[in-house]
Amino acid sequence: MMLPLGLLKQSPARKKIDISVVEDMRQRIIDGLKKDQIEVSELSVIIGPTVVRFEYCPNERYKIKQIWSCENSLDEILSEYGSIRLIAPVPEKGAITVEVPRPDRQIVPLREVLESDEFQRSKAELPIALGISSENKSIVTDLAKMPHLLITGMTGQGKSVLLNNIILSLLYRKSPDDLKLALIDTKMGGFNQYNQVARQYFVDFQGIGQNVITDLDEALSVLSAIAFEMDERYTLFSSVQCRNFWEYNRLIQEGKLSKYDGHQHLPYIIVCINDFADLIEVIGKDAEIIIARIAQKGGAVGIHIIIATRSQSANIVTGIIKVNFPEKIALRIRQISGSRTILDQTGAERLIGHGDLLYSGHHSPLTRIQCCVVDTSEIENVCYWIKTNYEQSQPYQLPIPEFKSIESDKDPLFMDIAHSLLDQSQYKFPYENYRIIGDTAEINKVIRIFGFININIADITSTLSTDTLNYVTVGVGDNITDALEQSVDNLSITQGQVGKMLFQILIPKDFEANMSAIKPLLDFISKYNNDIDVCWGIACDESLTDKIKVILIASSK
Repeated sequence: MMLPLGLLKQSPARKKIDISVVEDMRQRIIDGLKKDQIEVSELSVIIGPTVVRFEYCPNERYKIKQIWSCENSLDEILSEYGSIRLIAPVPEKGAITVEVPRPDRQIVPLREVLESDEFQRSKAELPIALGISSENKSIVTDLAKMPHLLITGMTGQGKSVLLNNIILSLLYRKSPDDLKLALIDTKMGGFNQYNQVARQYFVDFQGIGQNVITDLDEALSVLSAIAFEMDERYTLFSSVQCRNFWEYNRLIQEGKLSKYDGHQHLPYIIVCINDFADLIEVIGKDAEIIIARIAQKGGAVGIHIIIATRSQSANIVTGIIKVNFPEKIALRIRQISGSRTILDQTGAERLIGHGDLLYSGHHSPLTRIQCCVVDTSEIENVCYWIKTNYEQSQPYQLPIPEFKSIESDKDPLFMDIAHSLLDQSQYKFPYENYRIIGDTAEINKVIRIFGFININIADITSTLSTDTLNYVTVGVGDNITDALEQSVDNLSITQGQVGKMLFQILIPKDFEANMSAIKPLLDFISKYNNDIDVCWGIACDESLTDKIKVILIASSK
């Protein structure tokens, strides 16, 4: 039973832009290009919902550098309309394109794209409606082929709306037997409407009391359960010599695999995470490693991840995440560096906002799209219809496996070394400020946020992380005193301006060698005894086979 489109608001008639406005834009572009010695006689015009797109195929061969030099002058000439975007050359066309914001931008309701031929005739396994392109075409893509999606943009630019469009697109195409959702919402409110369809469409995580996961500790358990399910599916497919999810379900449909042998139709599992930055900042590397692992292998077994984040920082959108999420969407981003981080090119910083986005497909050129709009009442209508018309299906239950943190294991010498360090009476630090830091949430959060996992042992890192916290890493075999002195010099920190510092030193696991290795660090810190309080921490990383980490936090009184 397909959901009726009448549950969504009727698409209003599209307003026509004043032709005199388009002519004014066209003439300004021609005049601006002539100033830079680029002759233009005719410009083709495509009027999209957000921008007017002008294209020119030059007869003469202009250097790309010469064309790009026009962007600032065109931006100034057309400043009345907003920030323009220059594309030169357009992939597969070799044209010069200038996109100018419309003064009367149009809203694109979700229903308009769902009613389009692109969606209705789509043969995609998991079709998702993204919106209307600047070339005025409905954009529908297949999540199954992506197979994962990264969405980023500043707060208030439309990430949550886009996620709702994607979810509703899937609900309109897939029955509860074919689709299960795992929604993780750190914002605590973006997915609440879908609680109505939990019995039909949600994965049931045993032992978790929430439908939409808002508790971050439970989020880690949920991701662990998804990873466990992924491994179980691979084992199952191997036992019947199936290569992937689609082949297994086809054998079920053809009756070649029997439920009496423990086989059953498997649904797609879609994991949506909003906001990914919150997850990483609180849970840290554990979450990143699990998500990356699911992204590496999940697509072949019907598990797909969509993550949205407000942050474009390389600490959040790491190389591992970028590699495993080849399909990316960037809404408006404040800085050009953020656009380069996400899309590997500029452009997102020139978007208008409020659903204006750039879609970077794995096998398609960068596309500008105005995202569909769906409001809360429409989501509630769809969910209520599903609740009253679809029978409650058997819960798709996933057990929560015992999760082993990458930071939980301690070296056998952990306590001995910790106590020995704290008992060094020759250093007159206030004893009440010493703390052995192992699994406490505070230090683990600090370690995770600043990325003290899998570092290069030989590397000496000295960097100013924030205005209030500096961290210094010293490797085994370095001249520790010289390295620390150089680090503090680089940070322009004096004895009277210590601020907060976090020191990390890697030392051999050999117990007797530990004391000689750590002594220079203690000598160094003791110089600031009158200005700082000190707390100790020992962190052991199981990826280091012959060394341990010593963490020291020094903060000004």
